[in-house]
Amino acid sequence: MLSSMMTKRLARAAVAAGLSLAAGTMLGSVTVRGATLSSGNSTVTLNPTNDLLPYISQWVVDGVDQYGGSPAGETRLFYIIGSGSEVTVNSLPVISSSSSSPNASSVTYQTTGVTITVKDVLTGGSAGSGKSELDEEVDFTNTSGSAIALDFSHTINLNLDAMPNTDSLTFGPSSLDQSNPLGTDVKITLNPAAALISVSTNGNSGPFFDVAPPGPFTGDIAVGIHQGTTDETTTDVAAGSTAVFTVDETLTGVVSSPGAAVPLPNSAAAALTTLAGLSLIGILRKRGHPAKKGPAKKGTFIFS
Repeated sequence: MLSSMMTKRLARAAVAAGLSLAAGTMLGSVTVRGATLSSGNSTVTLNPTNDLLPYISQWVVDGVDQYGGSPAGETRLFYIIGSGSEVTVNSLPVISSSSSSPNASSVTYQTTGVTITVKDVLTGGSAGSGKSELDEEVDFTNTSGSAIALDFSHTINLNLDAMPNTDSLTFGPSSLDQSNPLGTDVKITLNPAAALISVSTNGNSGPFFDVAPPGPFTGDIAVGIHQGTTDETTTDVAAGSTAVFTVDETLTGVVSSPGAAVPLPNSAAAALTTLAGLSLIGILRKRGHPAKKGPAKKGTFIFS
């Protein structure tokens, strides 16, 4: 049931994005308020006040977007209270926001019965190190007069080195490890542990399947992470209490020029072959062995 729920979530997000584009065409541009965190070799783009966009849409490390490529990746935040409807966190009204430094932000939302604070801290590495860390904390404070049952989830679709379809995922209840053939790796640490993880090997398009550890799964990896402490996916939050969820992501080995590992296209390979041939002709001439000439053919160049 939850895998179907995850697919429906992302489908609704895609429909919303389409409506946004349509509105932009008919009514003018859509106002998008974003926030950029910056540290060392890294920047992160947040979209805390526009649920037509993912909560995190870019994580650039040494010039490469770890959500990049086609189709692009993203991170979204969802919650359900009791038997209510699912809500996207960045669809809620913001009551306060702050940035204590260029690499940290805190946004607080309010709705009936709860306030939600999302805190993000980016710690970049030195230029060219291929290292970066993004720590996110989501606090739910129960402002109602009675306990609530809370289901909170992340959907995370990273494209390491901006290359979808090449990643491999293994995981346990408290951590996930995603890597690619170039050696880039992201370790995701969860607190509390995940009560349920759904995986798609087709990115946000799904379908998502509820899975048991450890994997591996390969392809365009996207995961739905339900952190819960009461039963399968829920956390009981007493009146006046706060439930805290953290997701810490540590990247290593980012390839700043992933295209360098891609085989040359045929045209480039042919050009290199031609240059090698010219070099060989020059060597033969210097040794007193001129290149053998033959009758000219249409479309053939003869070097003399």
